[in-house]
Amino acid sequence: MKIIKLSGIAVIFSLFALCFSSCKSTKVSDKAPSQKEAAAETESAGNADAAAAGEEASENGMPVQAPARKEIENWVEARKPIPVSNGLVVLRYKKRVGSFNIAVRNSEDKLIPVFSTANEFTSSAFYLKSNNKIIKLINDGTVKPGYSLSEHGLRISYNVPGTAEVLLEFMIFPSEERGQSDMVKVTATVTNKTTQTRELALKAVLDTILGETNDFHFYTGAGMPVKHEVLYKKMENEKGIISRNPNAAMQMFFFGADCTAPEAVALGNYSTFNKNEWLPNMYSYRQFDSVFAYNNSAVEVVWPTFKLNPDESGKCIFYLAFGTDTEKLRGENYIYPPKDESEEDVETVEDVEEDDVVEAPSEHVAEVVPVQVEEVSAKEEKVEVQPQTEEEGEKEVVLPKKKFSKKKKTTINPNKFTDQQLTPEYVQSLLDRIIALEEDDPSLNRAEIFQLNAELDAILEVLGL
Repeated sequence: MKIIKLSGIAVIFSLFALCFSSCKSTKVSDKAPSQKEAAAETESAGNADAAAAGEEASENGMPVQAPARKEIENWVEARKPIPVSNGLVVLRYKKRVGSFNIAVRNSEDKLIPVFSTANEFTSSAFYLKSNNKIIKLINDGTVKPGYSLSEHGLRISYNVPGTAEVLLEFMIFPSEERGQSDMVKVTATVTNKTTQTRELALKAVLDTILGETNDFHFYTGAGMPVKHEVLYKKMENEKGIISRNPNAAMQMFFFGADCTAPEAVALGNYSTFNKNEWLPNMYSYRQFDSVFAYNNSAVEVVWPTFKLNPDESGKCIFYLAFGTDTEKLRGENYIYPPKDESEEDVETVEDVEEDDVVEAPSEHVAEVVPVQVEEVSAKEEKVEVQPQTEEEGEKEVVLPKKKFSKKKKTTINPNKFTDQQLTPEYVQSLLDRIIALEEDDPSLNRAEIFQLNAELDAILEVLGL
C-alpha cells in the first residue's frame, strides 16, 4: 500500500510539472516581439507584398519597377526675407506687407522681375470676396501674413480674422525631365473660418511689366499680339498669355492640366483693375495706355465663387512659365503635352455627321484648324456657296450628301465702306479720335464716342480682326 501511495504522489507531481511547463510556454509565446523583430517582420511582409505585386505585374505583362520615392518639402518659417532661387526662377517677398514677386535669372546672372517692383511689390495681389465684401490681402492692417520657405517653394498665409484663411503657395519645377527649373505652380487655397456656410471667392491682379518695353504688352500662346484691352470668358483657345521683351518672357496658363477654370481673365491698363470692383469694367478697344496710367498693363484673373461650410476649403490653380534671352518658353509642352500621332484621330469630311453645326470662331481665337477635305473624290469637288446678304440669317456651304451650317459672323455689308475706310490708317484715326474724346473730360461727347465705336466695330468685323 505504501508503494502504491508513493507511486500516486509521483504521478501527481509529474502531471503538475507538465502543466506548469505548458503554462510557461504559453506566456513566452504571447510576449510582444522586440522592435528589431517587429521591423524584421514588417520588412519581410513588405518584401512579400512587393513580390506578390511583382508577380501580378509580370502576369499582366507590365514592367516591374521599384516604387517612386516621393519628395517631401521641408517647410521652414521665414525669419528673414531670403529669396527662394531654383533654376531660372527666383521667388521674392516683403514680409511686412505680405507681398510677393518673381524674377528670372538670365545668362549674365542678372535678375529681371516679371511683376512691378514699385512700392514693395504691392501692385500685384490676391483679393478675397466674402459675401459682398472685397479684401485686398496685402498691405492691410487687419490681415496677418505669415511666410514659410522650402528648397523649391514659398508659402504665404493670410489670416483674415473671423472670416477666412488664404494660403498662397508658389512651387518651382522644371517643365521638362532633367531640365532646369523654369515653371511655377501657383495654388491659392481659401478656408472658411466662420461657424456658418459662407460664399468666398478669390481673384488675382498681376502687374506685369515685361511687355511695357515691347511693341505690344501681351501676346496669345499662338503669338498673336493683343492690341487693346480684352476680357476672356474662357482660355482654351488662347493657350496662355505671354508678357515678354528681348531680355525675358513669362507665359501665364489659366486653362489646361489641373488649372482651375476661371470665371474671367482680363488684360488691360492697371487703372482699370485698381478699383473696388470684383469684375473689371472693360471698354471695347480701349488702349492699354491712357492719360491716367501710361505704359502700365496688368492681368486680372477671377475664379468662380465657392460655397464653403465651416473649415471647408476651395482651391484655385494656375501656372507660370519663364524664359530668358537664351532660354525659350517651354511651358506649353507641359500644360498641353503633344499627342501620340498614332492615337490622334484625323477628322475628314466623311467623319462629320449630317447636320453638324460648325460655329464661327470667337474674336480672340488664336488658332483655327481647317477641316480636312483630302478624302473628297473628283466628282465631289464642286462646292456651291450660297451668297450672303443682310437679310439672310445663315450662310451654308453645301457638299454632296453633306451639309455644313455655319453661323454668320456679321450682318455688315462690306460694300457699305469705301476702300479708304478699310485701311489701317483710317482705323488708327478712329482710335485716336476715341482716345482724344475720352481724355477730354470737359467736352466729353458720349454720343460721338458711341458712334465712333460702332463704326470701328463694324470695320474690324469686315476686316476679320
